[in-house]
Amino acid sequence: MVKNFYIFRNGQSSYNLAGKLQGQSNDSVLTDKGISQALNAAHFLKDKHIEVIVSSPQRRAKQTGTIIAKQLNTAIRYDSRFAEANLGTADGAVVNKLPKKSRKILNQWFSSDENTNPRFQNGESKKELRQRVTSALKDYVDSPFQNIAVSSHNFSIIEALQSMKIEKKQMDNGEIIHLQYDGNNWKYIQTLN
Repeated sequence: MVKNFYIFRNGQSSYNLAGKLQGQSNDSVLTDKGISQALNAAHFLKDKHIEVIVSSPQRRAKQTGTIIAKQLNTAIRYDSRFAEANLGTADGAVVNKLPKKSRKILNQWFSSDENTNPRFQNGESKKELRQRVTSALKDYVDSPFQNIAVSSHNFSIIEALQSMKIEKKQMDNGEIIHLQYDGNNWKYIQTLN
């Protein structure tokens, strides 16, 4: 049976607006624009027969997933494996004020070179994040659901896509990627918005 996954990034958050790195911090909340992006995502998902929304437990993803779940009248559950990367000491730092060493690490996070495995001090490595997110996706592949939506975060989604050999450097806030799993392979279908 073919499984449809609609993976979306949380709407714009207060940290996005302030230009801050946000890993697993729970201080960041959706802005008015972020709420609009979540409502827009719900519009694109309304005819996709979503059976369940699985969300990161972080506030910005929970808010996004909850808005969409209400609009679709769909159940929501939480899975910490879809949380954003643990960025350690860089979490909450203003991106354009990062020290040179931290900027280099951030650039490595955006690299598709599989030989790099960046990690901020006290944080999670890129490989650890990839293993965590792909483990969660595998469990949902094995679930009884056929049409699954996932509310997650930029680094987490990018790593999941790269594990499927789908090149993407950045997810926009509220962006939805439609993937299919046919029992053997992942396939990128389209970006919905």
